[in-house]
Amino acid sequence: MKGSFFLLLTMFLFYTFNCSTSTESQKDYTEFKIKVDRIEAPQNINFGEKITFKLFGTVGRNGCYEYSHIYENVNIVKANIIVWGKHYHHDKCPTVMVYLEGEEYSVYPGQKGIFVLNIFQPDNTVISDTVFVQ
Repeated sequence: MKGSFFLLLTMFLFYTFNCSTSTESQKDYTEFKIKVDRIEAPQNINFGEKITFKLFGTVGRNGCYEYSHIYENVNIVKANIIVWGKHYHHDKCPTVMVYLEGEEYSVYPGQKGIFVLNIFQPDNTVISDTVFVQ
Protein backbone atom coordinates (compact mmCIF):
# COMPACT_ATOMS: atom_id res chain seq x y z
CA MET A 1 0.00 0.00 0.00
CA LYS A 2 2.83 2.39 0.94
CA GLY A 3 4.65 1.55 -2.29
CA SER A 4 1.57 2.35 -4.38
CA PHE A 5 1.17 5.71 -2.65
CA PHE A 6 4.79 6.67 -3.35
CA LEU A 7 4.49 5.47 -6.96
CA LEU A 8 1.38 7.61 -7.49
CA LEU A 9 3.02 10.58 -5.76
CA THR A 10 6.12 10.23 -7.94
CA MET A 11 4.03 10.02 -11.11
CA PHE A 12 2.01 13.08 -10.04
CA LEU A 13 5.12 15.15 -9.30
CA PHE A 14 6.79 14.07 -12.54
CA TYR A 15 3.72 15.03 -14.56
CA THR A 16 3.25 18.32 -12.73
CA PHE A 17 6.82 19.53 -13.12
CA ASN A 18 7.89 17.95 -16.41
CA CYS A 19 4.80 17.87 -18.59
CA SER A 20 3.25 21.14 -19.62
CA THR A 21 -0.53 21.13 -19.98
CA SER A 22 -0.38 23.99 -22.48
CA THR A 23 -0.03 22.87 -26.08
CA GLU A 24 1.21 26.37 -27.02
CA SER A 25 4.35 25.96 -24.95
CA GLN A 26 5.05 22.61 -26.64
CA LYS A 27 4.77 23.94 -30.21
CA ASP A 28 8.00 24.95 -31.86
CA TYR A 29 6.21 26.45 -34.88
CA THR A 30 3.73 29.14 -35.84
CA GLU A 31 0.92 28.56 -38.33
CA PHE A 32 0.39 31.16 -41.04
CA LYS A 33 -1.67 31.71 -44.20
CA ILE A 34 0.15 30.98 -47.45
CA LYS A 35 -0.28 33.40 -50.34
CA VAL A 36 -1.44 31.56 -53.46
CA ASP A 37 -0.20 33.24 -56.65
CA ARG A 38 -1.80 31.03 -59.26
CA ILE A 39 -4.53 28.39 -59.64
CA GLU A 40 -4.73 25.80 -62.40
CA ALA A 41 -8.04 24.05 -63.06
CA PRO A 42 -9.97 22.56 -65.96
CA GLN A 43 -12.39 24.92 -67.71
CA ASN A 44 -15.21 22.41 -67.43
CA ILE A 45 -16.03 18.96 -66.09
CA ASN A 46 -18.99 16.60 -66.19
CA PHE A 47 -21.34 16.49 -63.23
CA GLY A 48 -20.30 13.70 -60.85
CA GLU A 49 -16.59 14.17 -61.51
CA LYS A 50 -14.31 15.82 -59.00
CA ILE A 51 -12.58 19.10 -59.71
CA THR A 52 -8.87 19.15 -58.94
CA PHE A 53 -7.38 22.60 -58.48
CA LYS A 54 -3.58 22.95 -58.47
CA LEU A 55 -2.24 25.71 -56.24
CA PHE A 56 1.03 27.59 -56.70
CA GLY A 57 2.77 30.15 -54.50
CA THR A 58 5.62 30.87 -52.12
CA VAL A 59 5.52 29.14 -48.75
CA GLY A 60 8.63 30.65 -47.21
CA ARG A 61 12.13 32.04 -47.61
CA ASN A 62 13.99 29.11 -46.03
CA GLY A 63 13.70 25.45 -45.08
CA CYS A 64 12.00 26.23 -41.77
CA TYR A 65 8.75 26.88 -43.68
CA GLU A 66 6.44 24.15 -44.95
CA TYR A 67 2.94 23.61 -46.32
CA SER A 68 0.63 22.29 -43.60
CA HIS A 69 -3.01 21.89 -44.61
CA ILE A 70 -6.09 23.42 -46.23
CA TYR A 71 -9.06 24.68 -44.23
CA GLU A 72 -12.23 24.41 -46.28
CA ASN A 73 -15.83 25.57 -46.12
CA VAL A 74 -17.71 23.93 -49.00
CA ASN A 75 -21.26 24.01 -50.30
CA ILE A 76 -22.76 22.71 -53.57
CA VAL A 77 -21.59 25.64 -55.74
CA LYS A 78 -18.47 26.98 -54.04
CA ALA A 79 -15.48 26.22 -51.86
CA ASN A 80 -13.87 28.82 -49.62
CA ILE A 81 -10.41 27.76 -48.54
CA ILE A 82 -7.38 28.99 -46.63
CA VAL A 83 -3.99 27.42 -47.31
CA TRP A 84 -1.97 27.07 -44.11
CA GLY A 85 1.74 26.66 -43.53
CA LYS A 86 4.05 26.16 -40.57
CA HIS A 87 7.11 28.22 -39.69
CA TYR A 88 9.42 26.30 -37.36
CA HIS A 89 11.38 28.36 -34.84
CA HIS A 90 14.88 26.95 -35.31
CA ASP A 91 18.18 28.77 -35.06
CA LYS A 92 19.50 27.24 -38.27
CA CYS A 93 17.38 26.69 -41.35
CA PRO A 94 18.34 25.34 -44.77
CA THR A 95 18.92 28.11 -47.30
CA VAL A 96 16.22 27.20 -49.80
CA MET A 97 13.01 28.79 -51.01
CA VAL A 98 9.91 26.69 -50.31
CA TYR A 99 7.04 26.76 -52.80
CA LEU A 100 3.57 25.37 -53.36
CA GLU A 101 4.23 23.55 -56.60
CA GLY A 102 0.85 22.34 -57.71
CA GLU A 103 -0.51 21.34 -54.29
CA GLU A 104 -3.84 19.72 -55.16
CA TYR A 105 -7.22 20.60 -53.71
CA SER A 106 -10.11 18.43 -54.92
CA VAL A 107 -13.85 18.80 -54.47
CA TYR A 108 -17.05 17.30 -55.86
CA PRO A 109 -19.55 19.96 -57.00
CA GLY A 110 -23.11 19.40 -55.83
CA GLN A 111 -24.91 20.61 -58.93
CA LYS A 112 -24.48 21.64 -62.55
CA GLY A 113 -23.46 25.19 -63.38
CA ILE A 114 -20.57 27.33 -62.26
CA PHE A 115 -18.46 26.14 -59.32
CA VAL A 116 -16.31 28.79 -57.61
CA LEU A 117 -13.11 28.32 -55.64
CA ASN A 118 -12.24 31.26 -53.35
CA ILE A 119 -8.84 31.31 -51.66
CA PHE A 120 -8.52 33.75 -48.77
CA GLN A 121 -5.07 35.32 -48.75
CA PRO A 122 -2.90 36.58 -45.85
CA ASP A 123 -3.60 40.23 -46.82
CA ASN A 124 -7.39 39.58 -46.65
CA THR A 125 -7.83 39.60 -50.43
CA VAL A 126 -9.37 36.70 -52.31
CA ILE A 127 -8.08 34.91 -55.42
CA SER A 128 -10.79 32.97 -57.29
CA ASP A 129 -11.24 30.51 -60.12
CA THR A 130 -14.33 28.98 -61.70
CA VAL A 131 -15.12 25.69 -63.38
CA PHE A 132 -18.22 25.00 -65.46
CA VAL A 133 -19.97 21.78 -64.39
CA GLN A 134 -21.97 20.32 -67.30
